[in-house]
Amino acid sequence: MRKFLFFLLFPFLLLSCEMQGKQSLCNSVAIMNLMCPTSVGDNLMMDSVLYKGKDKRVRFCYSYKESENREQYEEKLRNSDKNFMRYVELLDVVNYQEKNFLLYMTWADFDLQISYLDSKGNELLGFVYGKNEYNMSYDEVVSTFPNVMEESLREQQSKLPLELDLYTIMDSLSCDVNNNKVVLYFTIHDLNMDNRNIDTLFASIKSSTVENIISSYNLTYSAIYEHSWKFIYDYKMNGDSLSRFSVTWSDIDSSLD
Repeated sequence: MRKFLFFLLFPFLLLSCEMQGKQSLCNSVAIMNLMCPTSVGDNLMMDSVLYKGKDKRVRFCYSYKESENREQYEEKLRNSDKNFMRYVELLDVVNYQEKNFLLYMTWADFDLQISYLDSKGNELLGFVYGKNEYNMSYDEVVSTFPNVMEESLREQQSKLPLELDLYTIMDSLSCDVNNNKVVLYFTIHDLNMDNRNIDTLFASIKSSTVENIISSYNLTYSAIYEHSWKFIYDYKMNGDSLSRFSVTWSDIDSSLD
């Protein structure tokens, strides 16, 4: 009989937990909004936190500070790798120090929405995470990185071949997730190679490649420096091999010194 009564009460216990979560969540959002707008670093401001009860969602809204570089920051974000950025944002979410807030989200069965807005309030970039995602551990999120790589590189492959400059075409790429390796294939054309030292030329190209990877925190930088992947750059001209070099963790690390 007692067991029977427990099962009768169980739905009400769940309902009570959900109501408590919604109330606690609503209070937490109100407190957060008292601190907005507030700087979160990297020229970003947290503008507001919205409790959207009808949508069962809490939305965090961010935008760049007003500055002469604001449009450049916005354009870079608008054109960023969406798969990679979704992964990076989820890492930040699971590292969020206010664990009670995520607990309230779970009790209330709410989604978490992150939105980056431009100066006119339009969304530049946005993601929505369900409780099965924001309750993942850090290691669980990191374990999804190979999938992120595959999906992002698949999208990049669909845009190839791509003319990078007057002399260089990126033809194709391949991704080996079992060995943490990506190979990028290029063709050099209409470039007079007479009296050019090939080794010196491609040493300079490799140096520029490493500098470019470091200067823009993106999928490639994360793969090489944070996940120990190897990126191989294969150059050909008129069907013949010109140079093949790799960029690894040690190349990035030595350039950061």
